[in-house]
Amino acid sequence: MEKVSDSTVTVNIFNTEFEIIYKEAKMEPGTEVLVIARPETIKICPEAEAHFSGMIDRATYLGPIVEYYIDVEEGIIISVVDYNPRRKKIHREGEKIGVKLSPEHLYILPKTSR
Repeated sequence: MEKVSDSTVTVNIFNTEFEIIYKEAKMEPGTEVLVIARPETIKICPEAEAHFSGMIDRATYLGPIVEYYIDVEEGIIISVVDYNPRRKKIHREGEKIGVKLSPEHLYILPKTSR
């Protein structure tokens, strides 16, 4: 976590800063956090419009949705659910794509050690 105010925190995700609403217990800058998003809120887009890029590791067509597993960094795979794929492109495994996050759909959890 980079910065903290009364109602937001700023985090760096793959070299992009996001300001996220956070009204829970006060955290200090430098605190390690987990940033989570529901798979349906993550968008696949052209790389020029993306916050970061990745490669389709697995794509599963499920009729009204396609579930993608995207390798965004070595060892980090994210799940993305794309609704109504027939109106858009269905991406193939191995394809390089852009990924866009919406700050209003990101959530912060304090990172705990196991």
